[in-house]
Amino acid sequence: MGYGETLHLLHSRYDFQHVLRMPLRNILRLVVESFEKKQESKAWDMWLMKFQQMDKKNFKAFNEFYQSAKTIRISKQPTEEILKDVASIRQRARSKKG
Repeated sequence: MGYGETLHLLHSRYDFQHVLRMPLRNILRLVVESFEKKQESKAWDMWLMKFQQMDKKNFKAFNEFYQSAKTIRISKQPTEEILKDVASIRQRARSKKG
């Protein structure tokens, strides 16, 4: 998250004059909380889109969906395979440009 986006997050959620008078550790806590709320809002929007296709068999409650979305997934692919995928993607991008 860049400087401008951080300022926008703080402006959109808090009185900025009040924020400027706070100790730095409190400001950092507000930034983290704002970022988490933004991520939760994005996850909610994604869940609503998926909800339209859910039925009794594949229903997932939002909290369950959100927890799984927050989990960091680390690829177990070997480096060589990842690099091959990157090369393939680059090749396709070049061919689309002309």
